[in-house]
Amino acid sequence: MPAPVNSDADNFVLVILGCFALSAGLGSAGWLWSQGTNWLVTHQVLVGAAQHPLLPLPYAAGAGLDLQRAAVAAAAVLVVVAVLVSAARRAWLRRRQLTAAA
Repeated sequence: MPAPVNSDADNFVLVILGCFALSAGLGSAGWLWSQGTNWLVTHQVLVGAAQHPLLPLPYAAGAGLDLQRAAVAAAAVLVVVAVLVSAARRAWLRRRQLTAAA
């Protein structure tokens, strides 16, 4: 069964809807950032401006990371990078084995 093909009018509507969705998302990004940083400070994931963070976040009213939270964030980034590199290496080795077998 052949795949359905979109007409030019369908594609135009999809582009317009995409533009509206993008503008709605970008329009609320500042509000979401503000609410998110307030929530993170309230739940002590970030430290407030009064505690003089070592790494202040932009547009967060002085809130940021102290040394302990910065170390945890750096460790989390390193774990994510290690997992991604490991997955990429496994995929590369699998591809190499498939091409060698062929």
